Amino acid sequence: MENISMESLLKSLREQYQSSDFEAVKTSLIDNKDAFDKGEFHYNLGTVYSKTGNYAVGRYHLEKAVYEGYDTAATKHNLKIVKDKLSTQDLSTSQSIDDVLLSKSISYGPDFFIFVTLIFLVVSIVLFNKKVVKRWGVAILILLSLTPITAKHFYLDNLNIAVLFNDSNVYEGPSGIFEKTGEIPKGAKVLVGKTIDGWFFIERPVEYVGWIKMNDVGILK
Repeated sequence: MENISMESLLKSLREQYQSSDFEAVKTSLIDNKDAFDKGEFHYNLGTVYSKTGNYAVGRYHLEKAVYEGYDTAATKHNLKIVKDKLSTQDLSTSQSIDDVLLSKSISYGPDFFIFVTLIFLVVSIVLFNKKVVKRWGVAILILLSLTPITAKHFYLDNLNIAVLFNDSNVYEGPSGIFEKTGEIPKGAKVLVGKTIDGWFFIERPVEYVGWIKMNDVGILK
């Protein structure tokens, strides 16, 4: 029975999409969210939002799809189109190498870090067997090999990455009574830190450091 229901839902979504009834597609997706894998749901919703010209929300859902493991060629393709439409300077396009590396590192899943750690461990063992390094050197290499997975678990997984839904003002403090220090465009991808009374503090990229309203932000992770 569930298969028939899902088949009927997909048929309805295809017909709505092909007729460019994107509002109906959005409603159907949201009403039937639990019928989809999380990554697939965000991919579909992000694609539809993009079709309606809401590229900021579209980017949020497409980025969310990647973080949920739906890192397909179609997701990357649609995300590139959306980012080109937005043309925002943010964490992924910052001139700071630290910002770019941070953005890329966060987008990788745990399997990537496990793979890198295993590669380093294998290289350490090979170097030891070939007597290129001594026992104490291998111990150091093994400790260094654990750095990627340790950084993933204790640092990267605790960061809050977000996409701005709206054009937002940036303030010196967590209130509109503070001095406005700049503006951040909708669709920008940023690293946010502490929260106070409905406000987020942007930590990176450095040109956007300051406080923004929490309602303007969609948290990716």
